[in-house]
Amino acid sequence: MTDLPVWLQEVRDRADKATAGPWTAEDANPHKPHKRFAFYIPAIMSAPSMPQYDGLTEEDAEFIAHSRADVPRLVELVGEMAWNLRNVTDQVQDAC
Repeated sequence: MTDLPVWLQEVRDRADKATAGPWTAEDANPHKPHKRFAFYIPAIMSAPSMPQYDGLTEEDAEFIAHSRADVPRLVELVGEMAWNLRNVTDQVQDAC
């Protein structure tokens, strides 16, 4: 994975540019519940009586679009790192 540092920086940049969460998904149309859209609710708008923001910025859309590929790759990377850590830990314990 020679592109890993560049790729991680790209993921970080997308995350940093996206609107801070928490995010949630709601039905876009109650008559078509399979249609979903993503939006965030800032802390000051989290009360049920407050209006909800449902507009996405270009950066939010970019973050969402890449997340389907980024998340599985990050999960795979974490798994590899956990395996490597376990392997090194076992080697150190064996050497001691």
